[in-house]
Amino acid sequence: TTTSTLLLHQWVNEFWWQEPGIGIQRLMERCHERRRERLQQQQQPRQRQPESPPQSLLEEESSSQQQQQQDEIAILTALDISKPSIKAAQRAIPYRRVVAASSSSEDDVDGMDGTTDAATSTTKDVCWIQEKIQERQRCRRDKRYEAADAIHADLEARGVVLDDAAKTWYWRNKTEKTKKTSDDEETRTTASQKNDNNNKTEALTTEEHASPTASPTASPTSGPSASP
Repeated sequence: TTTSTLLLHQWVNEFWWQEPGIGIQRLMERCHERRRERLQQQQQPRQRQPESPPQSLLEEESSSQQQQQQDEIAILTALDISKPSIKAAQRAIPYRRVVAASSSSEDDVDGMDGTTDAATSTTKDVCWIQEKIQERQRCRRDKRYEAADAIHADLEARGVVLDDAAKTWYWRNKTEKTKKTSDDEETRTTASQKNDNNNKTEALTTEEHASPTASPTASPTSGPSASP
């Protein structure tokens, strides 16, 4: 049922953040353990309060408790703790925002618009980023991988770094941006120098093939004509 599915997703989400990166098999084990504990709790008789209210209220409360117990037992029994269900719940885990490991505080973060006012820029953009991440998750779930990759590329271009393994995202801080820009410039410079060297080599090779090899030819000696 929908209630059982929601409960399973809640458990998987809880276990994931207790053990980030936890595997499918371990998630299944923990869900089975949680269900056994909850079923045992529901099957234990409830203790009455020392000062008991009137009998009519006791009967009404007892009937309500029994109904709640039956409902929860039905939900727990209906839980589908199978590998496909656990995988689906794992894919649905929402990403959390974290601060980059190389950044000491939020003040070292740029927003999507390139400003350094993280307090205003990030607050303005976080909701949009979360929506795009959720949209990417739906695309991956529906096997629309090209659309998911396009969203990922767009987020990367805006300075948002996703960690699919940890289910987290963070702003690329200024240090990372500066290093990435420097690396990109160095790569472009190296590629340009290599291209120039290749062009010079090709030009020299072309000139060597184009110039004919000079062959020594004897030129006739011209002198004054002998008078008879």
